[in-house]
Amino acid sequence: MYRNLLLASLMLLSACTSQPPQQQSLATTEKNTTLTAPPADMAQIVFVRPSQGVLQQSDVELYRISRERIPVAPIESGSKFSLDITPGHYYFMAYQNKTANFIEANVIAGRRYFVLIDAANSKSSQLMPLSQQRYSALNYQQLPLTTTAEIEQPQWFKKNQGKVKKSQIVYWQQWQMLDSNSRKALKVSKNSGIAF
Repeated sequence: MYRNLLLASLMLLSACTSQPPQQQSLATTEKNTTLTAPPADMAQIVFVRPSQGVLQQSDVELYRISRERIPVAPIESGSKFSLDITPGHYYFMAYQNKTANFIEANVIAGRRYFVLIDAANSKSSQLMPLSQQRYSALNYQQLPLTTTAEIEQPQWFKKNQGKVKKSQIVYWQQWQMLDSNSRKALKVSKNSGIAF
């Protein structure tokens, strides 16, 4: 009996003095960066948001504007989001820090389009057309990709819809007063997309 007690004590002592097993660091987990082609009868718009200094502290909430405001996704700084969409004419709105910015998009099936979410000023981000060449040159293909399957529509959209609606009304009126050259610079044309 003493022998068993001695063995048990030695085993317990050795367990206490041995090194704990190494835990795998979460930092080694990599997010997917690869864009996949949508079905042939769809178009794809990739919204790219590089890290933006002070502005990276707040998400950009992306909406599709039609007869109503349709939440698309919150877009974090240093990421990209792909949206598969039926061909057609669209308006998108980026809401951030009580401001709203817009972009117009004409898209056709079988093409991928890029939109840059870049700082407009110290408080908000602007949606701008982005060419495939610039997307590659700035190495945006390495940004982690968020897909619609990974997005949980947050309560934020419901909770803040009053503020968003107010900003949409104010900034939409300003956007409509832009001259034709300024509006053209904020438009994704159907021929700017690349075939996939």
